[in-house]
Amino acid sequence: MADETSHTFDTADGTFIPSGSPNSCPPPLQECTLVCPSNLTSFQESLNKCESDDMTVDETITLKFLTATWADFIRPLADQFSQERPGVNVELVIIELSELSPNIINEARSKTGLFDGFITPPGVMGSIVEENGWADLRSHIESSAITRSDWLDIFLSYRKWIAQYQDQILMYPLDGDVLSLFYRQDILDEFGLSLPRTWEEYNQIAGAVHGKVFKNQTLIGSCIGRLKGCGGAYWANLVLSSMTQYRGTWDGHLFDTADMTPLLGEAFEKMLEILEIQARYGPEDEFEACVDLNSGYMNDGSCVLSYNWGNTFKQHLNDESVFRMGDARMSVCQTPGSTQVLDRQTMKLVPCDKDRCRFGEFYDDIGWVNRAPYLAFGGWSCAVNNYTTPGKTTLATEFCAYASSRAKSNPLIVEDAKTAVGGSDPFRRSQLDVDQWVANGYHEEAVVDYFNVISEALESDNVVVDIRFPTSSEIYALLDLEVHDYLNATRQNVFSGDELSKARRDLSQSLARHFQEIINEYDSKASTRHTALEQYQKLRNVYQANNSNLNQLGNGIRGYGFAIASLTMVLAGIFAFWSYKNRLSPVVKASQPLFLILICLGVFVMASSIFPMAMDDGFASEEACDKACMAIPWLMSMGWSILFAALYAKLRRLNIVVRNALAFRSIKVSEKDVMLPFAVLFTSNLILMTVWTLVDPLTWTRIETSPTESFGACRVDDESSVSWKVIVSFVAVLNGAALIGANLEAYKARHVDTEFGESRYIGLIMGSYLQVVAVGLPLFFLVNDNPTARFFLTSSMVFLMCSSVLLLLFIPKWRTAMQRGQNQPIMFGVTSRDRNDVTGFNTTVMSNRQSEDTALSRGNHNSPTYLRYDDAVWTERVTTLEALFKDAGIDAKPYLIKANMIDQQDHIVGISGVASYSGLSIPAHFMGRSSVESSLAPISEVEKDNGLLNPNGERGSMKDENLRTVAPETFAAPHDNDNKT
Repeated sequence: MADETSHTFDTADGTFIPSGSPNSCPPPLQECTLVCPSNLTSFQESLNKCESDDMTVDETITLKFLTATWADFIRPLADQFSQERPGVNVELVIIELSELSPNIINEARSKTGLFDGFITPPGVMGSIVEENGWADLRSHIESSAITRSDWLDIFLSYRKWIAQYQDQILMYPLDGDVLSLFYRQDILDEFGLSLPRTWEEYNQIAGAVHGKVFKNQTLIGSCIGRLKGCGGAYWANLVLSSMTQYRGTWDGHLFDTADMTPLLGEAFEKMLEILEIQARYGPEDEFEACVDLNSGYMNDGSCVLSYNWGNTFKQHLNDESVFRMGDARMSVCQTPGSTQVLDRQTMKLVPCDKDRCRFGEFYDDIGWVNRAPYLAFGGWSCAVNNYTTPGKTTLATEFCAYASSRAKSNPLIVEDAKTAVGGSDPFRRSQLDVDQWVANGYHEEAVVDYFNVISEALESDNVVVDIRFPTSSEIYALLDLEVHDYLNATRQNVFSGDELSKARRDLSQSLARHFQEIINEYDSKASTRHTALEQYQKLRNVYQANNSNLNQLGNGIRGYGFAIASLTMVLAGIFAFWSYKNRLSPVVKASQPLFLILICLGVFVMASSIFPMAMDDGFASEEACDKACMAIPWLMSMGWSILFAALYAKLRRLNIVVRNALAFRSIKVSEKDVMLPFAVLFTSNLILMTVWTLVDPLTWTRIETSPTESFGACRVDDESSVSWKVIVSFVAVLNGAALIGANLEAYKARHVDTEFGESRYIGLIMGSYLQVVAVGLPLFFLVNDNPTARFFLTSSMVFLMCSSVLLLLFIPKWRTAMQRGQNQPIMFGVTSRDRNDVTGFNTTVMSNRQSEDTALSRGNHNSPTYLRYDDAVWTERVTTLEALFKDAGIDAKPYLIKANMIDQQDHIVGISGVASYSGLSIPAHFMGRSSVESSLAPISEVEKDNGLLNPNGERGSMKDENLRTVAPETFAAPHDNDNKT
């Protein structure tokens, strides 16, 4: 079969040399591992011909996977797959690691289908996607519940940052790589040292133990292999990223994802200083050895500190190591962090704080420490050639899934402690089985520490991954070279003390220039389809196509939002100040100033939600957009709760007072008595929003509607999650109940009027809200995918609701205050549609000999109010009035007068001073029968000039007068409800 044949290349020029006759198939591939551009076409033609000839003879299909020597751990799985799948043979073509990436890139460019798949580190992905070289694996992953479940068992960091490219899944992880700190706990205990939290503390510990003797062995403080071309770039990135990446993986550690700016500056200089000090406490041969040195000195018992991949842990009980013999104890923890991070605007180091280092940890003695776990190298993964045949694409995908699966990969990861060869580290949650590792010979305490490091790293939102865009290998090679040469020079004392800082600064600036030159050269090539920045952003899932319609808000519509929000907030502030300043004025006091101020506060908070609505990824960073997304429901719900809880409490208090007053019951309702609903609503919203923010917050998401069009919106990460739906439902029900409650109280107060008809205006507010919701809500669903229309609609709805409250509540009060002046009391009353149902205020109280068909008052508002009743209850009425004046701190005598009319059974009390005092007036129901005992006698007879008798001394007709009163807190109704007048 053709797949079992191959070709050879002339060693001089790489020319394709077929074997045998021109019509025969070439011999099997044995030595040829490098694909040469000069022979690709001939090779592919020959290969396809052999496949078509042999398919009729041999039904065995051979899958060729190109890989490197370090990935030989996959060979047992290739053999198992071949045994379990009759007719399929998986062949591994193994070459040197240094040759792997060039061959994979060459295969993608040539599109020959020479190999069906690749076992490779993910660093080559950026160059491959440029050629669309790998198949998308999503259809296979989503093909069944089993494959989906198996995929989700892989740690998120590998699924999202290693295997994925934008919305495509291009690799199946086979191995997990996390750089961890390995240390000798017994030595730290001996010298009284604690775990290093920062790189400075790492160096302090290394210096404290270096050269000391422990159990007859001279100690090495830090063991890191620094051979040129080995792991130098990874060690530099490990230290550098702790200072440069602190906002999340998407933000990058070596280059800024926004504009490809190299992230060097003072952070790079500090990194060089840290590595320079480390090298002082290293072994003599550290510049001649590779990464094997890291674990070698650790296993022989001389090394105290080292950082490395998981092989150090998996192999630390091998052979004759001090750990296997029980002479020492090795532990593992996360790599150190930094108390300083790089300001990307100034390229200066600034202190870590809670906002900058939100992925870090806080310590009482040193403050915030940024944490950036590093997935150096990225582990081995399986990819499928997009240019092989469809049948082989399916089979190659199945093999990748097979090799990565729980059932097959877990036994390879959990090796026997005494014979482990390493090569692959945990990348699945199911592989962190403590009992299984202990059963294989590892110490439980060490296993738990190792698993904690892996879990913390792979679940971190600030995990560091390699840059991976085209030219990344060139950039890493330059980084490795320059750092190696600097460290080697400092070790040989090439620089004096004063020259060191300048050498670091010069190297930082030089590397930044060279990095930019490499990128510019790549971008300027005619063959480059996508810039390095575009690839880098796609690898970090932050790419925004310049030629796409992103539907971002323009400056005009954003300015509109800022304007209406600012106007509303300014008006709310003005009316709140006016209410406080005039809180003793009858106009304001009658409307309960505390609740007026709270209403202004609620409007202010609601209106401020327009500002985060106006933010998108064209105006602010993705991180700022994430915060804005969650700020919108916070401001809306808290503002709504303050506003409607205040309206509800205000109306509730009024209705309680009026209801008891009409029943002639004595009751005092303070502001505190009706604050419970306010407190409950506000606290409930606060709790719900806090839970939402912690459990399943909204984040900024760009949704593609077509290849050239997308829009941004606030979404939860997992829209199928139940938690956010439950929380939103509770928020909606809670605030909907507040709206309904306020409407019910407004309905009950519809006949309780002041001179400016506050209850009527509240009804208008509720009506305007109903109109806004009825019109706006259906429109919202129609424009949901149009950010400009959506913003205009939502901001306008908020503006209309807020402004209607302010204008309808405060403008009538302001006009009334201006017309009446500050010292005139306010009419307050209950109106009735039934002339025979005069139940309280706004009436002239007549004697009980008169008809019950009493007319509603429509008298002169500027005259004193006179009330008239029979002789039997006169004294008790005056007692009640006198007590009310006394409670207000007023001498009642100048205000109460008695007039004996022609019929001695009739008396009139004139409340003659009410119009001149701004703090008090008397409701009509105070003339009801009082249970208060008092011996207060009538003050004086009324003469003609009192205006109670007509010029002829005869009984004059009562003028219909409107009763005036102030705020409900002055009410103190009589206890009895009998003998009503």
